Amino acid sequence: MSTVDIVICINIYKMPEYLDKQLASIAEYVMSPYVVILNCNDYMFHALKDRTLPPNVYINPEIINKQLGHGSLTHGIVSNMLYAHEKFSYKYVIILSGRTFFYRSLTVAVLDARNQRWDSVEQMKHIRAQPFTAMNWFWPKFRTTLLAKHYLAEGFRMDGSAHEGLTFSYNVVDNILKFFERHPTIKENLFIAESPVEEFALQTISLNELNPANLEYGFTYIGNGCYDTCDINDPAKFTRKISY
Repeated sequence: MSTVDIVICINIYKMPEYLDKQLASIAEYVMSPYVVILNCNDYMFHALKDRTLPPNVYINPEIINKQLGHGSLTHGIVSNMLYAHEKFSYKYVIILSGRTFFYRSLTVAVLDARNQRWDSVEQMKHIRAQPFTAMNWFWPKFRTTLLAKHYLAEGFRMDGSAHEGLTFSYNVVDNILKFFERHPTIKENLFIAESPVEEFALQTISLNELNPANLEYGFTYIGNGCYDTCDINDPAKFTRKISY
């Protein structure tokens, strides 16, 4: 099992020449040891067969034909997390889309400083047990998923963010994957959801699941959202989306 600081997980679906530019931006700005895992649709899986990729770029063998605004994007992300857990010893996973580029230098020390731990299990239980009443954004659709119903039934909170730039520690990824092992029906329901559940599902699980041995929870966000806008003056942001 190879050891790296950062695993970068990307769902890709078209334009191999833009992948070359994206990988170049990662190589320029990610200053700690890293690997890239690509989850492809049929087109990109076959398009990359004859291309020479950098030695630290891996193609996930599970092909998923993803759709915009659909749970298949979450399926691709979770598949990449499973691949990372099987193949690498790492500290953080960063989730990107095929249109996400780095523009500021990032080191593992930055992510270490922003990693979160509860002070105790009791603190976590107290904070997560909060009523959740939001009905703006995509919450009406998200609340129909089995995941949301599971946590709402317990009186727990939910959370969300754009997924481009979403970052989890190894221990939080482990919490997420173990949750899905315990709840396969919830997982499969997310993968077929007719809404962009990649913007809330993993974020919510990361806040509500815990391993008492390490108390790590939640996520770090290093991106500029799901549009092409970018606040280059914000030192906490490192990635942006670009137009093809």
